Amino acid sequence: MGSKIFIGEDVGNEGDLGTAANWSPTGLPESDDVAWFTEDSANVTDGFDDLAAITLAELHFMAGWTGRCESDYIQIGATKVWIGEHWGTGEPGGSPRLKLYITGATTVEVLRTSTASDDDFEMPARFKINHADAVLVVRKGMVGVCVGDPTETGELSEIRVGFDESVESDAEVAVGAGVTLATLTKTGGKCLLNCAATTVTHHAGELRTEGAGAITALTTRGGLIIPNSSGTIATLTQHGGVVDLLRSNVARAITTLARQGGTFKYDPAVVTVGTITETGRMAIQAGGV
Repeated sequence: MGSKIFIGEDVGNEGDLGTAANWSPTGLPESDDVAWFTEDSANVTDGFDDLAAITLAELHFMAGWTGRCESDYIQIGATKVWIGEHWGTGEPGGSPRLKLYITGATTVEVLRTSTASDDDFEMPARFKINHADAVLVVRKGMVGVCVGDPTETGELSEIRVGFDESVESDAEVAVGAGVTLATLTKTGGKCLLNCAATTVTHHAGELRTEGAGAITALTTRGGLIIPNSSGTIATLTQHGGVVDLLRSNVARAITTLARQGGTFKYDPAVVTVGTITETGRMAIQAGGV
């Protein structure tokens, strides 16, 4: 296992991932190596898929790397990807355009991202992840998964959205309609879910669903859930928090609703609720938008 830092300053090949002289020590990374993008790394301008055939042990994009992917996604394999590590004082800005395309059984750990994007109305960190065993963990920052254009598709085993200091606002994640997702676990932050999911567990923060994705099992223990998607929720178990179905006039259905606490808001003329079981202290607000 070796360690490589992308420098990207080879004259005539500046920013080319596929140029051996752009790496320190000289030579392209190989499978099982550890690769780094640091404050000394240039923008990535070319060779975006030149490393697609390798699987690194680790890939690190330090918070001090304020460079960008000039056009395409960097396509590379890695067992573990770290975004936003910082071991010094202050708080570096991070990359305003980090684009990764990962097809392996990777765990991507996002500690922080830039708070600004080079592209209007786009997340500064954008990923295409496509593997049934892939996991994305976002602690702090703004991340988009398969949101670059409507045709992007992907697959993940789990997305975990948490927080560092502020439960409500540290993390902001958008998931595109073309994603196949098994599990979403939220302990904080905001998440816009445009795809279907098998299991969703919500502890805090805000979750908004849009589009037509269905959810097999949705459990909420706190925070705010806004289910605007027309896809059916097969089982909704509410222990606490607020479930607000009043913000959309789109017809929706919940097959089974089990409530033990919290507030449930819906319009019976728009939302069809099948079997309802209730225990404990709770509130239901039924009425139009």
